[in-house]
Amino acid sequence: MCQLYHRGEVAGSFCPILCDTQLLQYRSCLNYKGGKYALQMVCKNCGASMYPPAVNSVKIQSLMLKGANSAGDVKLVFKMKDKLEETKQSLTGMFHDHLEIETYINRTRESVRNSYRNNLMVDMSHVHDIILYTWGYDLSEYLSQSQSHPSQVTSLKGAIYSILSLIEQQEYLLSKLLQNYTFLPQIFGTCGPAYGVEFTETLKKFEQPFSIGTGIDWNERALIAIKLIDLVKLMDEGLHETLHMCDVKPNNFGLRPNGDVTIIDSDCALFESDLRRQFGYSNCSSDQECAFFDCLGTCNIVLGKCYMDRANTNLQTICKDVFRGYSSAFTTGILHSPPSHIQPELSSLLDKCSLPESVRSQDGQPGKDIENLGLDIQTLLQSSIKPHRT
Repeated sequence: MCQLYHRGEVAGSFCPILCDTQLLQYRSCLNYKGGKYALQMVCKNCGASMYPPAVNSVKIQSLMLKGANSAGDVKLVFKMKDKLEETKQSLTGMFHDHLEIETYINRTRESVRNSYRNNLMVDMSHVHDIILYTWGYDLSEYLSQSQSHPSQVTSLKGAIYSILSLIEQQEYLLSKLLQNYTFLPQIFGTCGPAYGVEFTETLKKFEQPFSIGTGIDWNERALIAIKLIDLVKLMDEGLHETLHMCDVKPNNFGLRPNGDVTIIDSDCALFESDLRRQFGYSNCSSDQECAFFDCLGTCNIVLGKCYMDRANTNLQTICKDVFRGYSSAFTTGILHSPPSHIQPELSSLLDKCSLPESVRSQDGQPGKDIENLGLDIQTLLQSSIKPHRT
């Protein structure tokens, strides 16, 4: 990546920190499957009040300061799907000497807008500078200030390759679209097809441990569950369309030190229009063939096509895969080992919430009762939380 950066073949606000300093230290590989890389890293002293010269972006400074611990270190995850060569090949023949740079910038703007429209089914025509919104730089300003590479054309190619390889990644695009919401990790910056995001601990540690004992305090787990239900309400009703979480497990949710819940992996998060399109493409002979990961579908056996409506809900998948957990015999999820006085009622509520068939209406879709279950679970959990003694 840094070789490409120093040759001017990639660009981004994070490249100087990655390539021109010793600030970033590798910690562990979180994922390398399916062409997606996620590396846990630490940026040493990036949260300090005095920034090194490479950290010259006010935006990066403010974001990193929020993520810093008392020592000024910032944990982050470096993510990417390596789309760079694929992007370069697709743009073969795009660059011609007779075209003005502004023409390339306008074409790139249009490509970015189309990516939001095609991948997220969102019209971004209201955003004046879609490149600034998505990449973090005004491209014209970036080119005018670029002095480290042989020519402006080289810088232009590197910037365009970087931008277009980023917008091919669903998770990055969704994070930029919803950048004003707190439930997605903040993006610190980019370098080529890679981007650095805020690190948050996953909810995996809150599951039932194999050893004896309940591990994490019940109050903490109950509060997390309450916040997860609030997050579901936001995804269901608080955005321009319902955002469907189709890959639900504790590992895909995170927890900030202040108690905020985040969605760590949103590769399989689809808006309503996109999910309906996904179902609409599918032929079937059974309901199982209509499922998109955890987003269940229903098959019209007569037509051999999937209905376009989802057969379960975000809350049901959270109840089943996060609250209850991997065992059908007893609760192993984050709501394991509840106080004895709420155990029977909580178990009953989680059973109803986890099983789509128990709350289906006559048309086969989730009924109104499922909406009330979330509030019932929250009320019960709130009543079980004991005040901390001072």
